[in-house]
Amino acid sequence: MDSGTELLPYDYIDFIGLVALMLGPLQMSLDQAIDAIHLLSVMVFNGVKTEGIDTPFDQQVLMNTIETILEEAQIDPTQNLTDLGRYSRCRGVVFAAPTVDLSRTLPLRSYGQRKQCTVVEAALATICSPSLFAPCTIGRRKQGFCGSGNGLSSCFREVLKEIETVFDGEQRIACILHLGSGISESIATPLPSSASHADIYLRGLATSCALYTTEISTQMYGVGAYIHLDVEHGVENATLSGWIDCYPDAVEASTQAYLQKPDVKRLLKVAAEFAHDRSSTITIGRLNKAAIKVTVMKPVPPVSPYFVLRKRAWKFMTDKLFDQDPGEQVIFVMSGLGGCGKSQMMAYFIQEYSSRYSHTFFIDASSVWTIRNNLEAAIRSLGPEHSQDTFEEALIYLQLHPGWLIVYDNLDDKTLPIIDFFPRCTHGTILLTTRNRDHGLLTSQRHWDLGPMTDEEGLETLFRAAHLDVPVSTEGNHDAMLLVQELGALALALVQAGNYCYRKSYAGGAGNSGYTFRDYLEELKMAPNNLLDNSATTTLDRYEHSVNASLNLSYKALDETAKQFLHLCGYLDRSNIAVEMLKIGAELNFYDSEVVVDAAEQRPSEFNEALERLRRMFTRSRKAIILHIHDIILSLQSYSLVVPTMTQRSIILRFHPLVHSWSRNLPKEPEAEIYFSMAAQSVVSCTDEQNIQLNPLLVPHVQTLLSAGHRLHFRDRAAFATILFHAGHFSQSEGMCLDLRKETSSKYGNKHHDVVAFIHRLSIIYQRQGR
Repeated sequence: MDSGTELLPYDYIDFIGLVALMLGPLQMSLDQAIDAIHLLSVMVFNGVKTEGIDTPFDQQVLMNTIETILEEAQIDPTQNLTDLGRYSRCRGVVFAAPTVDLSRTLPLRSYGQRKQCTVVEAALATICSPSLFAPCTIGRRKQGFCGSGNGLSSCFREVLKEIETVFDGEQRIACILHLGSGISESIATPLPSSASHADIYLRGLATSCALYTTEISTQMYGVGAYIHLDVEHGVENATLSGWIDCYPDAVEASTQAYLQKPDVKRLLKVAAEFAHDRSSTITIGRLNKAAIKVTVMKPVPPVSPYFVLRKRAWKFMTDKLFDQDPGEQVIFVMSGLGGCGKSQMMAYFIQEYSSRYSHTFFIDASSVWTIRNNLEAAIRSLGPEHSQDTFEEALIYLQLHPGWLIVYDNLDDKTLPIIDFFPRCTHGTILLTTRNRDHGLLTSQRHWDLGPMTDEEGLETLFRAAHLDVPVSTEGNHDAMLLVQELGALALALVQAGNYCYRKSYAGGAGNSGYTFRDYLEELKMAPNNLLDNSATTTLDRYEHSVNASLNLSYKALDETAKQFLHLCGYLDRSNIAVEMLKIGAELNFYDSEVVVDAAEQRPSEFNEALERLRRMFTRSRKAIILHIHDIILSLQSYSLVVPTMTQRSIILRFHPLVHSWSRNLPKEPEAEIYFSMAAQSVVSCTDEQNIQLNPLLVPHVQTLLSAGHRLHFRDRAAFATILFHAGHFSQSEGMCLDLRKETSSKYGNKHHDVVAFIHRLSIIYQRQGR
């Protein structure tokens, strides 16, 4: 190595990336590469602003300079990068970000069969950073690319992945030489207000690369094949505007000083020996494993200061968890509506009883990816001996060591194979929280469906969130109870309501003066979405979803039929939706009942869309109608969006008040009008005399639809008057019949048969009333 002959890097390096592409596939010497970088600095980064362009530097000047460099090296700039790679044993790859998604990086290779781009396009793609140049275009489709800076400039992990695709994972690596771009002075170093965008970009890039390389160096610690070199001083205050002045002196001098340090000399000698002797130290597969990004273990969410213990649920939970037979793995499932407090119950359990367990892992179970990531981070947190363990090795570790506790939180995806992540053993405790009550089938006796709070628990939660120790008056206590009931005693909604009242109060607590619970009730009635879209101010428990956002997570998982059914039910009475009513309406194809008058008041054309949608929802299935309805109910029930109960007459569906109002308010016009018409028609179609036994079940829906504020068609009002009559609500039916008779008489005259029908109905009402 001291022969005096010129060393050419491509003779010793098998795989190379970034600017060093010049040293590999382009087969430049070190001096040629240095001269090329210097030419780029002089011609491109010279501070001369080109007129007519919006970016700090001119891409055309950059391209012309690159072409000049290539031509001086006797390389055709239009040559394909993969063709160039055929003439060099050194493979090269550079990375660029597509302009449609700057968070991704795509490799541009000098190897492989696919012709991706020309040599000059590859060079442009890696240099055209978005803050400095306009994006460049590549290929026949002219896809836009720009440099992948902003923390991804080294692309170290991407390079390792490329190596494993090119070489066998069992092949050994002699040396990985990781060259940095200089260590930045400090993350917090302020920039003057007059600093150019380019200088800001340079400083940000240097800082992010410093953090990135520190992380990589930490993870690669102990890997003998890895050598990292980075000039420590002299470039920390470099700016592009002053690059020309400092290049030949400050940068080169700083680099020479760095290379003279004894430790650096030693590393350089080791690197040279590795490259020359090809002594194998580690396999490619093991190197990639060492470079896996360490994910911070999901922490147990702190118990909220507004947490109120759910006494019945807590007793059931602790009784079942501590009643464990020897040789038994305990599985406990807590299901419930989003925001009801499931995760907080688990956090409180860990706070109280973590000392009973050897290890406690809190896993985000929202996807397979998060489970794997969290398990991997959990096992690696146990010590250096586990620093390279995978999630499979985490499960094996738990199989061999008893006494652990795992919490799988937010297991809402019913297609996720959660059993695959249960350690296969006869010990340990697994807790699951889920919106999907079907996961309760994972255990026979240890499942609790966490419903609304009791009135007492709801009041205490509301007072804590509003920073009130006790209600200040009987009136305040009464308003608080009304608010608890209006919010369905949902823990998340109560915390958000209490926080909101506290913030809006200008003196003392929410019940003393300023914004009161009654004010919140009034605002909730006027504009519910304005309040329910806002999350609570506290993020101590790391639950940042608003009530509506939490419900939207469940909504996204539903199929289209279940979503439509949910919106339809939003216009019916939330506590008395009889499945029998829907079944009869579907069997009758949702036609108007024969007892509904057939005046010239025909349905508007928009009604046809509502009718067709109803029919599609309930009758476009090969299953029997009742089985199809049950499938829809099960879909909603699996996300705790509905509670079905059995009565002597029918299955009754009940919705939480917030779910009910949210499902009604979600569609906007004209969709909202269609769902209102669908709800009305599902009631109207059950009005004939053979279904008169249903009338008591229909009355709550009639009252709800009449108070909804939507315009009801003549036929709907006539049907509702009939329902109220048969149910014995004579006074209300009388008022509607009088209005309908008057409306018909004014249009068609007193002799019209509908006028006669309403007069007959009124006479019967008066007779029943003894008038």
